[in-house]
Amino acid sequence: MTRFGLGLVAFIVLGCAQVQPSVVTAADEPFPASFAEAGQWGAIELVPRPGTPRRFGSLEAALKDLDGDLRAGIKVPRPGSGVTITVPDGAVSAHEVHVFVTIIGGATDVSAGGQLRLVLRHDSNGWWLDPQGEGRTYCDRALSGFGHNSCR
Repeated sequence: MTRFGLGLVAFIVLGCAQVQPSVVTAADEPFPASFAEAGQWGAIELVPRPGTPRRFGSLEAALKDLDGDLRAGIKVPRPGSGVTITVPDGAVSAHEVHVFVTIIGGATDVSAGGQLRLVLRHDSNGWWLDPQGEGRTYCDRALSGFGHNSCR
């Protein structure tokens, strides 16, 4: 086979291979627990706890750290308390992964939980969580506070 023929075969084989998208996004899900009122989606900033690595060697390690941090924020458990992180298909080979998080339980007795839209990024130095995200709160009573977005 000629060089041209080998190049054509390689192009056909590689060109037909499924290419993984560089950005994958998990779909939003409804909040699974009962609540009285939900806040609007708003910008949030995540602050890493001292001693947390800035980069992780795998997506799994980054998600495990995130899960632990979010579980630590549940001070008042309720039925079904916990954290669910929805990770889209193809995440391991993507450069940017948009996860959807549901937290049941809260920091106070009137907080039913919340949901977050977060982004994890990947490059040759590992995985990291973008500190900018979106969140909303679910409350067992009407929302109050500045901007009408907290459970008090």
